[in-house]
Amino acid sequence: MTDLPLRCPSCGHSSGDTLVAIPHHTPRIDLLLRSNERPTDDEERAFQKFVIEGESQIRSLENRIEQAKNSLNQLEADLKRTQVAVKEHKDMLNPAKRLPFDILREIFLVGVGLGTDVGSHFRSTSHSLDLNSPPWVYGRVCHFWNEVTLNTPRLWTRIKVVRRQIAMKRQFYATTSVTVKGREYRSTGTGGWRMPLSLSLLSLYLGRSGSLPLAVYLDFNSIVWSSEGMTDFAQVFSAMLFLTSRRWVSLSLAGNLPTAFSNDSFPLLKYIQSEEEGIRVDDLIDITAPSYGRGPHWAINHAL
Repeated sequence: MTDLPLRCPSCGHSSGDTLVAIPHHTPRIDLLLRSNERPTDDEERAFQKFVIEGESQIRSLENRIEQAKNSLNQLEADLKRTQVAVKEHKDMLNPAKRLPFDILREIFLVGVGLGTDVGSHFRSTSHSLDLNSPPWVYGRVCHFWNEVTLNTPRLWTRIKVVRRQIAMKRQFYATTSVTVKGREYRSTGTGGWRMPLSLSLLSLYLGRSGSLPLAVYLDFNSIVWSSEGMTDFAQVFSAMLFLTSRRWVSLSLAGNLPTAFSNDSFPLLKYIQSEEEGIRVDDLIDITAPSYGRGPHWAINHAL
């Protein structure tokens, strides 16, 4: 039994097939190409035979090329799918997914700047109500990371409030009343009053710090606060923040505080850092807090 070469079922090509021999350019062929001289009968028969065989070979080659392109496209698609699948499985095997609670907690604590001094930390961060910055962003990665952030109060013990960076456009409707300094603010009409989302974020941030001591940076410069349906939003925001003043151990100021406090408002406060207008960050004034504790009230501002 003779072993015949296998043929491709799609294009009919076999490894035993040979290409049509292309005649060499002889002086005679060059002459016929550049002149109007007629080929001889033998030359004409040879040329016709080559044209027929050549056209058949062209069709065969085009078919094989098309099949090869289809095969290449399929191979490239298979390669891409395999690469994606391998990457997905590598991601699922990422060692970060197996980090225990205590290791993640330490990483997060470094990420929020607790490994640096308070002054350097506040100079290098924007503000604490930025949802795209730590520690907020850690809790958006996965459920487990969120559990770590919610159960690590130390992540929320440094709070920076910069008045001009607080977004007032994102708001929600509040239907409950709010009491500030003995004054109750109620909703007007059936729709309630519009409450900036920043107030809710501040409440969450402070609540997640538990009862731990706080390092606070306040910048109340220049911007006039307003809110539709509630002109005293600044008082509400400030009141919520200063309810935690008895836990403050460090206070950095840029501009005036919007209110005065009793002598026992800051029982844990150890340091006050004041930045006067026109003074560079490097020229901040560090003052030990007890030097302010004179008289029945503390009048704290950048001109001290």
